[in-house]
Amino acid sequence: MTPTMPLTNFMRLNMFNLGVVEKRKTSKSIIDVRRREFN
Repeated sequence: MTPTMPLTNFMRLNMFNLGVVEKRKTSKSIIDVRRREFN
């Protein structure tokens, strides 16, 4: 039981980090689109 716990926590952290990266990418693209609209 104990060896699997750090692994699941690590996987959760990875998934969380991936989610944050994806959110940053999407927000960045939205900002780019808005800039193009203003230009």
